[in-house]
Amino acid sequence: MPKRANDHLRHATKELGASTDEVESIFVGLSSGVEVDRLRYRVTLANESEEARSLGNGAEVTAVQDSPCGLSIKVGTMKPHNLLYPFPVDGSAAKLRVARKSSWVEVSVRLAPAQSAGAGGYSPNPFPVVLEDSHPNVWGLSRVDITRQPTIKIAGNKLQWVISQMGLTLSVGEDTLLLQPSSTRPLNALLDLKESLSVLFQAFVGLNETSNGKSVKVFRLVDNNDSDTIILVNAMCHDLNTGSIVLDAYVVPLVFSRLPAMLGSLQRLVDAGPLNIMITAGEAVMWKHAMPFLVERCRCTWSHRAKCEYRILQQIPLFTGHGESAICRCGEGLALDGFPSGPAYRGLGKYATRIAIPAISAVPFVEELASL
Repeated sequence: MPKRANDHLRHATKELGASTDEVESIFVGLSSGVEVDRLRYRVTLANESEEARSLGNGAEVTAVQDSPCGLSIKVGTMKPHNLLYPFPVDGSAAKLRVARKSSWVEVSVRLAPAQSAGAGGYSPNPFPVVLEDSHPNVWGLSRVDITRQPTIKIAGNKLQWVISQMGLTLSVGEDTLLLQPSSTRPLNALLDLKESLSVLFQAFVGLNETSNGKSVKVFRLVDNNDSDTIILVNAMCHDLNTGSIVLDAYVVPLVFSRLPAMLGSLQRLVDAGPLNIMITAGEAVMWKHAMPFLVERCRCTWSHRAKCEYRILQQIPLFTGHGESAICRCGEGLALDGFPSGPAYRGLGKYATRIAIPAISAVPFVEELASL
């Protein structure tokens, strides 16, 4: 950066201290002279304070990211200083400077890159489920009691409007991408998932071109010629909370360690002719993130156990790898009042967890919606 620009930034520094003894200062670094690239936050400790003496005696200084726009720095065992930034930052690459004689600590961070997992800032996961006091809670969409939503009659009804409904969930940008050949289209896992949701809704109401007008109730998500997820759809309902539609369904994760015990049931299900939905590797991971969200959204009649895997591992989803389950086992075999009956489904109920599958829509105040 040219010296004149650097001097200008230093003189523009704003001091934020609550007293004249302890001062907090922010320095802004620019890339290409116009874009904010790095933020430096300096805390000057009060003279002769216990914290300043601890710093001068060689106490360890640590920096931890505790929110998308915040870090905390701590001198030894002293009370941490909470640093709040105007932008999401990448705390994993924070750089510390310590002046023990002058009694100040400075932390330098870069802005978090947009839509980059594991690099600080806000999570790019569009299906967040957070643990609050060890209880999973859905963010971003209201809960729904699926048993109290009006069921949409499938048999004998002309439901061509479902195609239009799913088309209206797209943004203009997504609609433009879908017009491109899949071989040249940029990777977009969320858009791929929305395409699969459209297949689920249309096939269930008998609009899939391979079902000859019949309703399809069993689906396999197939990644690289292998499936680790079965979805069984019971009904399509009005979603009164969102003014849209929702599928009342069950998910059966095909975890590698449990497959030997499930083989008989799976063979009967395969013989019933499930519809395979071909998905990409990126979409497969997106489905793993979505599953806990779909479970928690309609969890009304059961509670998580004290030894729930979410609580033990402190992470949601549990796993995102192929052949691993993203959801805990607390809801397995429960709320089966809508589980499909018949020989093809015998033995699968104890592995099934109820889910509510929404028609995921773009947000109009973020991006322009597509039109018919």
